[in-house]
Amino acid sequence: MENLLVGKRLINQRHILSDLIYAKDLEKNPTIIAMEFKYKEDVSYMFEYLGTSYEFQDEAIFTNFMQWFGDLGKHLGFNMIKMKEVFYLIEQELLEFLDQSNLDMLDVFRKGCVVYEDSYNDLFIEEIEDDIFLNYLVNMKSNLAEKYVMDYM
Repeated sequence: MENLLVGKRLINQRHILSDLIYAKDLEKNPTIIAMEFKYKEDVSYMFEYLGTSYEFQDEAIFTNFMQWFGDLGKHLGFNMIKMKEVFYLIEQELLEFLDQSNLDMLDVFRKGCVVYEDSYNDLFIEEIEDDIFLNYLVNMKSNLAEKYVMDYM
């Protein structure tokens, strides 16, 4: 029952926490002001999935999200060093947010960060980006994929 309450509290306070993290990061990195909305939204999603996975005691909810997010980060060219800094800020905020009895949520968060990095570094994504046909499919350009096959034939 306590996990349910802590998970819900994290979900309910995700916007406040993402604002705090953004503000701390902005002090060190003023260039992130250009991406304020997206930054806060992404951090908020991490808190939402982490809270949900803690609520349901299913770390796969968070790690699957982080795998997808890592794939997206790779595709969009996110800076891995910068992401690790953000993960550190999130971890520090979680340490303040959680009680001693809920610190196991940090383990789930850390696993998710490892999954993000593994997914980001996965060479299969590069193979997709190098393959014109697969790239069309991944980017939902089925008409171009069909044309590519027809031209090839």
